[in-house]
Amino acid sequence: MTWAHPRFGCLLASCGFDRKLCIWKDFGQGKWEKVYNYENHKNSINSLAFAPNEFGLILLCGSSDGFFSLHEFKSKYIYIDFIHYIGYVYCV
Repeated sequence: MTWAHPRFGCLLASCGFDRKLCIWKDFGQGKWEKVYNYENHKNSINSLAFAPNEFGLILLCGSSDGFFSLHEFKSKYIYIDFIHYIGYVYCV
């Protein structure tokens, strides 16, 4: 799990063996909602990290399927790119 910079609100990203990337948002008073869900990796997502806030809301995920996925969140769309890596990805 990793937190986004406070500039983007209270956002928490999670990943796991279920191959899911989820982003959760705190709407206050203990109310959390999933605001983003991504399930296109073929194996577990082992690691994720937000980019420094100066680059915008960007999240990089590393998976055992040998791919990184880059998720860039803009105002009206989400840009997703796959970057191939030979072998397992354990840490980003």
